[in-house]
Amino acid sequence: MDRIEALTRAMWNIDESLIQECLDADEEMEKASSSPKVLKKTARKCLLWAAVMLVLILLGGTTVYAIVHFQGEVKKEEGMISFSLDAESYRVDESLIKGQILEAKEITKKQYEQQSVYNWATPGYYYAELSSADEVKGFIGYEKLIIPRMKGLEETSVRVRACVSETQKFESVTASVFYAPSESVWTDETAYLWTKDSPEEPGITLEGEGINDHVKIEHRQANGREFLLVTYQDLSQSEYLSCTVYWAEDTVLYSLHLRFIDQEDHRIEAEKLILEWMNTF
Repeated sequence: MDRIEALTRAMWNIDESLIQECLDADEEMEKASSSPKVLKKTARKCLLWAAVMLVLILLGGTTVYAIVHFQGEVKKEEGMISFSLDAESYRVDESLIKGQILEAKEITKKQYEQQSVYNWATPGYYYAELSSADEVKGFIGYEKLIIPRMKGLEETSVRVRACVSETQKFESVTASVFYAPSESVWTDETAYLWTKDSPEEPGITLEGEGINDHVKIEHRQANGREFLLVTYQDLSQSEYLSCTVYWAEDTVLYSLHLRFIDQEDHRIEAEKLILEWMNTF
């Protein structure tokens, strides 16, 4: 087991209750009498706290954060798993979208005007290909948008998609960055933005026959944030696993999606990529 793998696995074993137990050590030390039993118990907790701090320092930071829990509500139904975000907090005024993407309004306006002629096409959708993830924020023009960068991975495609209503209002915008495989792990990340004009509820839905039998939902922590991790088996190719990590912040939902063959070395590489992505926030 190499150093990064060991630190990765150690990080997953640190939870909020453990940190809280360690923080109580200072208070107990002040109250401790000369009783060997009390001092022994307190010393043990101090050593535990030191171990936690060592792992955090080795992972590249010395700050201990309060845990910010993922805000989504997870629901499981037959053939479907979904989670929704607070509609009030995750709907923005579409006037805050100010970049070059504004050209989507003129383009989709023509789509709606020609709908009777091209009735095979669904109007209101706009797509753009960018040359780099560095261009995304400026292209969309939304100040709160973040595009985490995966170090060491080669970008293969950067795509922006917008849904525009017939009244020329943005309803939603997504930006996706696709990467070349790393150790046979296919990776892409997406940022989702909904406006107050969107008919959709902010959130994500995964659908598929028998999906509930193949999905694992868990929470992961990094930098004081609690992320949602959804792992599921590819129903068409059972030897493949898919993992998607979700984080919602400042009106934007972010996801990192990984797909790989279910083997130990590929799972370890996926874990490294997940940890790296979570630590970019």
